[in-house]
Amino acid sequence: MTVDEAISQVAEELGLEFHVVRRAYLSMYEFIIQEVGNMQLKEEFLSKEEYEKVSKIFNFPVIGKIAMPYSKYKGVWEGYLKKLDKNKTGNVQAKED
Repeated sequence: MTVDEAISQVAEELGLEFHVVRRAYLSMYEFIIQEVGNMQLKEEFLSKEEYEKVSKIFNFPVIGKIAMPYSKYKGVWEGYLKKLDKNKTGNVQAKED
């Protein structure tokens, strides 16, 4: 079953319009994007202890948990640094783990 099919089924069962149910479904992802966007993860590389203080776990009943483990954060940061030109990294400071 596709997402649109599931949305159609829920809309029919609840007597709601498709776009209302779809909007409710997408709002949970918008919330995650907003919350992660507010985290100060690009200022400097965080140690594992620092990351654990600011990281978030999003728990959605029935769907499950969404989180970014430290190893993934570290990999994303390393990829981010590789993409930056060496001359433009003056405002980025990497901390040792």
